[in-house]
Amino acid sequence: SELKDKRDGKWREIGIYSPAEYLKLRFGKNTVTLYTLIGIIGRGVSVSVALYAVSILLVALVPLPEGHFLIDPSTGNLSVTWAILIIGAISAVYTVAGGLWAVLMTDVIQFVLLALMIILIIPLSFKSVGGVSNFIDNVPDGFFNFVSGEYSFLWLILWFFLWFFQVGGDWPFIQRYICVPTPRDAKKATYLMATLYIDISAIFDDYFPAANPEQAYILISQHVFPPGMLGLMMAAMLSATMSMIDSMLNVYAGVFTHDVYKEHNPHASEKKLVKVGRIFTFIYGTAIIGLALLIPF
Repeated sequence: SELKDKRDGKWREIGIYSPAEYLKLRFGKNTVTLYTLIGIIGRGVSVSVALYAVSILLVALVPLPEGHFLIDPSTGNLSVTWAILIIGAISAVYTVAGGLWAVLMTDVIQFVLLALMIILIIPLSFKSVGGVSNFIDNVPDGFFNFVSGEYSFLWLILWFFLWFFQVGGDWPFIQRYICVPTPRDAKKATYLMATLYIDISAIFDDYFPAANPEQAYILISQHVFPPGMLGLMMAAMLSATMSMIDSMLNVYAGVFTHDVYKEHNPHASEKKLVKVGRIFTFIYGTAIIGLALLIPF
């Protein structure tokens, strides 16, 4: 059993605190500095875009009375600026307060909400078009082809390798592999994630053939869900985005604390390191919010 464990979950087996620590052991300090800088900037921008995008979706569902201090006068709904500030601030505050445990608990909550939405939306979608058989009889020609148009076998192969390396080496994923009890647990988590990463959104495209395919999920949700359920779907999307934000904040706070600050302050106490990590999380979270606010400009 011990030998088998050593063949599973290589990241967990190494016994590191952060992915950057592996880079330092394998390639040296300069590589850690380069990857940390690239990651902080690049992932910060991508998370800012995600924060802005989910805020756009949220405000469309939140009308406010005239004169409300959170209102956008041009739309009559919640202001995008306030949505960004509220979502970003909540994500940063609970990440500072709870660290990795807060991040993992948010992941659990967003998984439950998203799974619930998928479980409900599939039968409701088929019911709205008269059942599975009626759906199959009326899909466009070539709808069930494995590949089509620009999405060729070559595209699928490249997409496979893209996700193969991302799941195996992306820092937020590594963070989850190294926080579980054993290497075998890390491998189980990877298999579960891969199984759940099956995209069924293509089924929804047939309902709105003239619409942007990227809007298929939100359109079918509006079509089949009553207002209360639509709010729950929006909560699921919000929790997924907040999970992305807190993962970025926490992983780079850990990298900065253990692989940058501690490197120059080797005698710092655990209490001091926790404080430094929280300060970095707050600063990085503020920067992400600021970038999201600047996107419209």
